[in-house]
This record gives sequence, C-alpha cells and structure tokens, in this order.
Amino acid sequence: MTNGGAAGGSSVVGQGGGTLGSGGSQSGAAGSEGLTPVGVAGQGGGGGSSNVAGASAGGSASGAGGAAAGGTGGSVGGGGTGATAGPSCADGTAFLCDGFEDATSGVFPDDGVWIANQCTSHTVDGAVARTGEQSLRAGAEMYPACMAHADISSQTDVHARSWIRLGASSTQSGHEVGLLEFGPTNADNPEVRVGFRDNDSVCVAAPGLEVTVDGVEGGERTSCSGVALDAERWYCLEVHFSRSPGRITFGVKVDGDTVVPETEYADATAWGDGPMFLKLGRSAYGGNQTWPVWHDDVVVSSQPVGCAD
Repeated sequence: MTNGGAAGGSSVVGQGGGTLGSGGSQSGAAGSEGLTPVGVAGQGGGGGSSNVAGASAGGSASGAGGAAAGGTGGSVGGGGTGATAGPSCADGTAFLCDGFEDATSGVFPDDGVWIANQCTSHTVDGAVARTGEQSLRAGAEMYPACMAHADISSQTDVHARSWIRLGASSTQSGHEVGLLEFGPTNADNPEVRVGFRDNDSVCVAAPGLEVTVDGVEGGERTSCSGVALDAERWYCLEVHFSRSPGRITFGVKVDGDTVVPETEYADATAWGDGPMFLKLGRSAYGGNQTWPVWHDDVVVSSQPVGCAD
C-alpha cells in the first residue's frame, strides 16, 4: 500500500476481507459461528503491507478498487488456528500476563499489572469471565484516558493477546470504539487504535474491526477489515505492533485468522523510541454509549502469543 492519503483528511486502506472466506476451514471449541468479512475499495493510499522482518518503505501498492468482496462467513470457532502454544506466563517468557484473578472485584485492577487509575468506567467483574472467575469490564468512556495502561517503553516489538467479549451489538458504536491501543501518552494522538466502526462513514463499505493510525503524514488513516463481531461471545484478539523512529508496523488476528494484514507506515513522523503504553479496555471517539466490553486472559510478549492458554 502506498504511503499516500489525502492531506488533512482520513484515508481508507482497502483490506479486501477475503481472509476468512467461504467454508472457513478452521474450527475451534466454540463451534461454527463465523466471522463475516466484506471487501472494501481502497480510497487513497495508506501505508505498506508487509511482514515486519523484511518491511520496506511503502510496501506493496494498493489504491482504488481494493480487493474483491470477502467470503460468506467462514466457520471459525473459539480457538481457530491460534490454538498453539505461545509464550508462557508461568516461565516468564511473556512480560505481561493478567487474568484479573488477583485483583479486587468492583474496582480498577489493583493487582500491580496496570498503572493506577481513578476512573470508574473500567472495573474488575466477578460475574463474567472467560476462564477463572473474573475479567476486566470496560464501560462507557470517551477517549483512552480511563483504559487500563501498561508501560511498555522498553519494548519496540510487541505481540498482545486479549480475549474480548462485546456486551451489545456493535452497531451502537456511533463512530469509532477502541479495544486495544498503543501510544506514547495517555492522550489519543498519536495512537494506533484497534477497534471497530459499524455506524461510521469511514468504513461504510466494510464495517467491523479496523485499525486507525494517526501521527503519520497526510492525516489519520484507517484499515477496514469488514469483519463483524457478535455480542455475548468471546473472541481471541491478537495485535502485533512494532516501532522505530518514524516507522510503525501493525497487524491484527481474530481467533487465529488474519483480519488486518501486517501493514507498515514509513512516514510515522510523530512516533519515536521513547515512552510507550499499551491501553486496554474500551474508548469511544464521537460516541459514548453505555454497553460494555470485557477483556480476559491478557498476554503481552516479544513473541507471537496465539490463542492457547
């Protein structure tokens, strides 16, 4: 994908959405519920698409036309292809692990993993959990200040895994809702925001999971996957993020399947090698509806994590 994008505006990167095509050969413990991808036409440029190890500025070209419409709802279960052993919390190969079991229910996580926060919208929930008895319940909040923050300033290449569960239809999002974010401050600029846009003009042709990046030349850019998430179901969300001065790379998987391919921006002028925070929970941009998001079994490592516990 080219490093273009209209100056002063938001460009949309066509991702195609065919990754989880018809038939969906993967299956997992959750059965045959499918992720539903839809193709989207590329509108302007938007960073390169490449593997991190050999990324070159610009990556492969993409623009008007994008990719063809995706499949018809592949069959992807709760584990998908990600059910392989990854970094272990037990032996220390992962540098952040939290299932929220050691935190106090009803308050912001106080187990020492996350930076203390006085906001009341993100609390440990003793009634909903994927494993164990507790999870992080992320309620309505504007912008990322009240998300759970972890200082990852010493890291330049990060793989983050969180199991997520939406509490209501994502069509209530209003604009953009963030689930997992990276940024050098508590503020929302610059940031890499992994979330979804279901009722928003930016991803109108392919609503669902997306990645929005700012702090790059030409203004904010969004990669729309067209992969929708159902309510009341746990999904394995994996995000890869790497950075160097003036350059960032990201990619997103759900249940082990790629939904936003590895993408590089070599014109990330606002990004450096100083402070960096992982932000987990729920943030709303342009809307503040009350439905929650739950996170559980969070693992962050310098290696791919996968969906196995």
